[in-house]
Amino acid sequence: NLMKEASQKFNSELLKEKSWHTFQEHLFYLSSDFNSARRYSLLKNRIIEITPLTKEKTKEVIYYLAVPPQTVPVIIERLAQHSLCGQDFSTRIIMEKPFGTDFVQNHLMQLLALVAMEPPVGFAADLIRNEKVKIFQTIRPMDNDYIDTYTVRGQYGPGGIKGKNVCSYREKENVPPDSNTPTFFAGKFFIDNWRWAGVPFYIRTGKRLAKRITQIVVQFKQPPLRLFGRTCDILEPNHLVLNIQPEEEIFLRFSVKYPEGINQLYPVTMNFNYQKSFNLIRHPAYERVLIECMKGDLTLFARQDGIEAMWSVVDLIINRWENIPALHFPNYPAGGWGPKEASLLLERDGRKWKT
Repeated sequence: NLMKEASQKFNSELLKEKSWHTFQEHLFYLSSDFNSARRYSLLKNRIIEITPLTKEKTKEVIYYLAVPPQTVPVIIERLAQHSLCGQDFSTRIIMEKPFGTDFVQNHLMQLLALVAMEPPVGFAADLIRNEKVKIFQTIRPMDNDYIDTYTVRGQYGPGGIKGKNVCSYREKENVPPDSNTPTFFAGKFFIDNWRWAGVPFYIRTGKRLAKRITQIVVQFKQPPLRLFGRTCDILEPNHLVLNIQPEEEIFLRFSVKYPEGINQLYPVTMNFNYQKSFNLIRHPAYERVLIECMKGDLTLFARQDGIEAMWSVVDLIINRWENIPALHFPNYPAGGWGPKEASLLLERDGRKWKT
């Protein structure tokens, strides 16, 4: 029933009653403590009972671990002890992010690498992941002065989202009233390689913001020569915008000369929307991940050396923040765009966030 309710909440139009009755016959539930040896034995027996053999006489199994990070080593060890991996099992294991307890390290760093990486020589998973690791390894190291100047942390207070009142983070259940946990991050990064030397990368993420959106904005440099004269001294920069959520879209915003008039430029937009162009039904991102796992394609999955390289960047920031507790939490209202310091981070460079 819980599965059905969740499916209806996501998209009730896709849920056909007849199909659901067929699907629910393949759902089983087994409750267990992560350490219980007896329960792992029961799990093994259940898998053997319900899983058909492949042509190679093995049983294909995917373990999807949506569990606290600190429990992962215990579970992996128990799976091995009870022969739930290898031998008669063709096994794949997915570990739900985060690896650790910071979303910056997982999501935003992956997007940063995808934007900045060099073109791989092919589409094999490791060729792509190799290029992403190179980016992580060339992010400029940050000392304490840099972290204090070019990173911003925040925690949301009470506010309003879509006409509804929202309590502060510290008012949530099981959260200490003096919690120092950030719910917002913004930072300025540099990638010290041949292509990106001197180009700033600004990233931000947060909970309870004005809009739930994942977006990449590439701002193009101004040309050194103003062909249209003094009337165009102030130009709106051209932008390439890649929307990932809630809809997959690509925008190119650029300036054109107004026809039959003075030398004045006006911004216009060209856009492409995947769903509208191909009449697609939007599916959750996890569907794609699970399909790629079944196919054995590792392209979308983080590799261990990449995770370690990401942590080498983020750990410096976390350690600095832990040594200097925030004095002014909460420092942005729910439903806003984060602390004012995040806007100042770009304004100092003559820029601004695009959303």
